[in-house]
Amino acid sequence: KKIIRELFRVLHVDVHTGLGAFGQDLLLFDDSGLLEPLRAIFGSKYVADPNASDTAIGTLYETAGSCDTLAKQLLANAPSSPTVLSLCQEFGTLNGISVLRAMINEGAWWHANRSTKPKEPVKQALLRAFYPDCDKWRASVLHRGAAVFEQGISYIIGE
Repeated sequence: KKIIRELFRVLHVDVHTGLGAFGQDLLLFDDSGLLEPLRAIFGSKYVADPNASDTAIGTLYETAGSCDTLAKQLLANAPSSPTVLSLCQEFGTLNGISVLRAMINEGAWWHANRSTKPKEPVKQALLRAFYPDCDKWRASVLHRGAAVFEQGISYIIGE
């Protein structure tokens, strides 16, 4: 309880893979009022404008009840009334059609067989659509994930 009383800034980052350019990340969020503060923290190159009609990963859309509202809901009654920033860090893997195809094929296989064992080719294709078997991709994800973490910590402690 003492920690919650002393919270002033909270950053919630929900990490996803699948959309965007291979190995590149983009920070997504719904509240357009946070565009400039987030760009100041993370850099304009990495922060998508939620009002843009098209971005590097396609058209963005607002979601209701997604993870980006969770931290705000959990801390709504915190005594310190912390500023809560929630965003999604999306790392690109394959092109959108390939990711969609892998999802559809795995779903169809499951409905036809009521199971998909981890070694099934359709299951491996789904895994690779979201977690490519590529050291360069993994290194990029780790590098950018660490960068966002460090920038986030600087924001939280007020640097």
